Amino acid sequence: MRGTLSDTLFREPEGVGSGALWLVLAAGVFGYAAFLASRGGSGQAFLVMLGGALSCFGLAESLPTRYRWPAGVLRVLGVIGGIGAIFVAL
Repeated sequence: MRGTLSDTLFREPEGVGSGALWLVLAAGVFGYAAFLASRGGSGQAFLVMLGGALSCFGLAESLPTRYRWPAGVLRVLGVIGGIGAIFVAL
């Protein structure tokens, strides 16, 4: 189990193409949260945490291939942010 988890989280980044997709998704989520805030809505904490998690994934995939360890740390932070967003939504 530990080997599988380590191989999954600390693998080489996939490249700028995959990272750009995650970052565009994050920008969309942040933009939607800003739109809701400008309209006087509430409950943007979930969207901000989700956008932060997507940003971590995007940055992790955008790193050069030799940065496996920092990419893994960013992936772990993205997972923690995603789990935190779920708890905020509940």
